Amino acid sequence: MLRSAVTALLILTAATVAVPSAEAAGEATRFTIVGRGYGHGVGMSQYGACGAARRGWTWQRIIKHYYTGVQIGRTADKTIRVLLAESQPVVRISCGRTYTVDAPGADAQRIPGGTPATVTWSGSAYRVKAAGQSWSFKKPVVFSGGSATLRLANSTQNGWPAGARARYRGSLRIVRSGAGFMIVNHLPLEQYLYGVLPREVSPTWPREALRAQAAAARSFGAQRIGSGGAFDVYCTTRSQAYGGASAEAGATTAAVDVTRGQVPTYRGHPIGAYFFASSGGRTENVENVWSGGPVPYLKSVADPYDKGSPYFLWPESPLVRSAASVSRALGSSYSPPGALRAIYVVKRGVSPRVVKAYAIGSRGVRAVSGQALRERLGLRSTWIDVRTLSVSPSGTVAIAKGKGAVLRGRTFPALTSSDRLTLRFRIGGKWHARTVPASAIETRTQSLGGGRRATYSVYSMPIDPQGTIVYCFAVGAARSPQVTVKVR
Repeated sequence: MLRSAVTALLILTAATVAVPSAEAAGEATRFTIVGRGYGHGVGMSQYGACGAARRGWTWQRIIKHYYTGVQIGRTADKTIRVLLAESQPVVRISCGRTYTVDAPGADAQRIPGGTPATVTWSGSAYRVKAAGQSWSFKKPVVFSGGSATLRLANSTQNGWPAGARARYRGSLRIVRSGAGFMIVNHLPLEQYLYGVLPREVSPTWPREALRAQAAAARSFGAQRIGSGGAFDVYCTTRSQAYGGASAEAGATTAAVDVTRGQVPTYRGHPIGAYFFASSGGRTENVENVWSGGPVPYLKSVADPYDKGSPYFLWPESPLVRSAASVSRALGSSYSPPGALRAIYVVKRGVSPRVVKAYAIGSRGVRAVSGQALRERLGLRSTWIDVRTLSVSPSGTVAIAKGKGAVLRGRTFPALTSSDRLTLRFRIGGKWHARTVPASAIETRTQSLGGGRRATYSVYSMPIDPQGTIVYCFAVGAARSPQVTVKVR
């Protein structure tokens, strides 16, 4: 019964039916993106390290696996400067014990514990008010609580709202910058790590994974001490996440203490120990992610234990987006002339993350790096596969009964012998599919400039519906936009 009903409503013929061209008839395109991993892909995979630790790896083995050719060395517990906030019109600080404020060339002023202090700008000097007193300083002011933590009642870049009154070890330096204040936390490297680890990994993870994270974070911070300017590192993932004393946890603090001073080194120096959340199964060479040349210890390595990551394969994969939404996300810098048709990958790294691609439009192309794609489209990583499928006509169209029509489209990249293109159609609330024959598919190429060419496939299927039917083309998990065909 179902077979005869389908046949009655959909007759696919070999006859050629004259219809407008795909573009003229309103071609619509849909992007399907499949991805894996989370983060830039360089250095240590945090979920991979966690998986390795669960299988008995020591933290030293974990470090030497992800950072090629390194040794375990030592580094001093120097002061690191962490940017907490910028453009602050007023700074509010307090401490549970007596604390001080001073500036170069000025006497230190004592402030009673529990008394809040405010910093404002008088137009030519820093004005500090506390406990009914007021002091003026010509140079940046520094608050210190000694062994006690300071409380900061300002919203910070690490996510603490002003109302949290987040606690910080060390001192807080307030620097006038532009029209506001910059707040910089100065503290010993080891104490800084107390506030880094619980923001980067879960304190519930195996202790060897926490220790590997401590050694990597310590090396990353040590390499940036003395960077110049008013601070060394950001408190966000732009450097490494840092939540101050308010973020500290016992298990991560213990990992810092057990590995105290120990870092991965290359030729005797602490390395730039990059790390990220999840590799998807393999890390990437640094030169395939950021500009600059190869770095001997930042090479692609297999990451078999990353499979325990919730992002090994993206949980919402595939991502489905319209051409219009992708074009808007790319913006004027990367969106090509005309209607966006595809993101076509021309170079991949070892992993294989996308290194370079082209955004292809109906009237031109534009090159885009893998990192730019990730940032503009809000993707977790650059380890992606992108397929586009189009259909024309699109939307809702009406045809005369018995006249039939042809549905056309294109797909990037070109179909291979293992790909099965189908025309799907919905009848009675259920979807059915017919395979598009090879004779109805043609492979074409398009110039990308510089000697590069993109290959894609165009296809067509004649239809002769006897009633209203919804159609779309499909390859694997990818779907074209739907078209509703009504019969007059």
